[in-house]
Amino acid sequence: MSKRKTVFISYSWDSEEHKEWVLKLANYLIEKAGCNVLLDQFDLAVGKELTHFMENGLEKADKVLIILTEDYKRRADARTGGTGFEYSLISQGLYDLQASNDKFIPVLRKGTKQTSAPTYLATKIYHSMKDDAKFEMDAFKLSREIYEKPEIVKPEPGAIPDFDNPDYDPIIAVANQLSSQEKLNEELDAILKSTAGVQLAQEEFSLLYKKIKDRALKYSQVTNFQFKTEDKVDAILISSHGYTVTFFYRKMASNWAKENTLTCKMWNGYISLNQRHYFDHEKPKRVKEINTKVDLDENKNVVWRVDENRVLNSEDLVQAAFVFIMESIQKEKEPKFRKGK
Repeated sequence: MSKRKTVFISYSWDSEEHKEWVLKLANYLIEKAGCNVLLDQFDLAVGKELTHFMENGLEKADKVLIILTEDYKRRADARTGGTGFEYSLISQGLYDLQASNDKFIPVLRKGTKQTSAPTYLATKIYHSMKDDAKFEMDAFKLSREIYEKPEIVKPEPGAIPDFDNPDYDPIIAVANQLSSQEKLNEELDAILKSTAGVQLAQEEFSLLYKKIKDRALKYSQVTNFQFKTEDKVDAILISSHGYTVTFFYRKMASNWAKENTLTCKMWNGYISLNQRHYFDHEKPKRVKEINTKVDLDENKNVVWRVDENRVLNSEDLVQAAFVFIMESIQKEKEPKFRKGK
């Protein structure tokens, strides 16, 4: 189990709206990521010492989030106000850590790196949280950064080569590696050009529908949103609150999976797999389309190839479908909510 992290949030008081957003982020990290958050809005009462809070908080924190805006850059570079003093401490910490920095995390809230990152942060990789519609997804990714649980995990190192072996020849090693890769590619192509490959692809398409149906049932049970699913032999549908994602699987031949396609379409509007015609006022609008072909990875698992450099697995497509629906609902509903205190 991960150890609970202490997080200090450094930001400038740009506006009441910005302060409320920072408080929202702090609450998320406390309630949904289990962090101990050090924030002036929680920990500074009238009569308390601001500079002590900053110095002590930065020293105690496992991670420091630096919320980048144009105003933060202006105050930090000019060393004005509390932000300027706080950034002086941060820049010293960055200097001490330099290339080994794993404590300070820049979070881009407004502007660009050029307009919002102070001098000492100009070369650092930042985490973007500019899009309010993606707050939950971006906050979850940020919590991964805080707990150092990346989505992509570096593999364990292999054996050290025997450099004293007089028979070792890198040309032979490369040739053998290429032969091995070529053999594997031939095996994968042979599967894709067979009825066994067609069967594997069909089973993966069925699994995709099961994943969608299970996820839709789960979300319908634990939230106030209802997700509807439909399926046919070659199609899957998921919809909620006027937004729909469809998957259409097309088999080119009974013994040739290589050219079989899976198309994912994301729609504003309701769609039924059985409906062919719509009145103009209810006609759904296609927002996005992902076209893929059946392929196999090196472990002979079915994947969905977008192009020569990009493949998706079924879980990627399921996630993309639900993210599209929830982000669309969020963009529609949030402007109608009351703002402010």
